[in-house]
Amino acid sequence: MLNLSELRNTRFYQEVKQEGLEEGLDQGERRAKLETIRRTVGLGINLETIAQILDLSVEFVRQTINKIQRESMSVSEGAIDSFIELLMQQRSLFSPEQLTELAQLIEPLADEIDVLSAALATWLENNPAIGEARSKLLEPLPPSNASETVSQSSGSSGDKVGDRLNKQTLKNAILL
Repeated sequence: MLNLSELRNTRFYQEVKQEGLEEGLDQGERRAKLETIRRTVGLGINLETIAQILDLSVEFVRQTINKIQRESMSVSEGAIDSFIELLMQQRSLFSPEQLTELAQLIEPLADEIDVLSAALATWLENNPAIGEARSKLLEPLPPSNASETVSQSSGSSGDKVGDRLNKQTLKNAILL
């Protein structure tokens, strides 16, 4: 078993440490900023203001809020929501042929979250690069110290997100 000094000398540890340094945030600072985003989600503060106060990019704040909202969703809802986000934010990952294939896959399916999610999961098995990118969107945030605040804020936001998750929304994102 490795002791702490041996662990710090491993290549993996050094790479992870370097990544953290490159991002400009140590672990404590990152957790504090994530916790601040969690707490401000339900206060009606806009993304730009949160980003400015925390000296973060608006995109990072938006992605973090999406992850917070997904915490209150079912697995199927989170899978569809993350897939739509991927279509919107990283469209270059999808070839025109893949988009056509997705549209044809979705068209005959019932407008049920579980059915749509299962179809996307099967499609992603044949498209591993896109599946990996989607998995990154689903990576969990560190646990919150204020679960009560998160539950209150993501519950109200989650309802809005859940209302927009349907077959038509998915088709619109594919055909955009």
